[in-house]
Amino acid sequence: EIRGVTLKMAFDTAYAVADSSEDKSERFTCPESLDMVHKLRRWSDAVLVGRGTVQRDDCTLTVRRVPLLPQNKCQPARVVIDPSLKIIEDENEYAFLKD
Repeated sequence: EIRGVTLKMAFDTAYAVADSSEDKSERFTCPESLDMVHKLRRWSDAVLVGRGTVQRDDCTLTVRRVPLLPQNKCQPARVVIDPSLKIIEDENEYAFLKD
């Protein structure tokens, strides 16, 4: 049973979701927005991103900025859309694959 899906996107003033001009994108969200993301994650069963997000940000996709809920002490499942499985080829490069 799917009860709901939450979509969170950050974009800059040009409505871009990532800075493609840099090797590593710079964060353009404020601390309050990051806190909100982690609050959303702690209520979530899974966090879904595309391969490009992992390659650019080396994200962990875990709840870190707020405590986990007492009734749900597990981190959300991390799901990466990667049809060509390129992330697996470079598995030692990404933080979320190391734990």
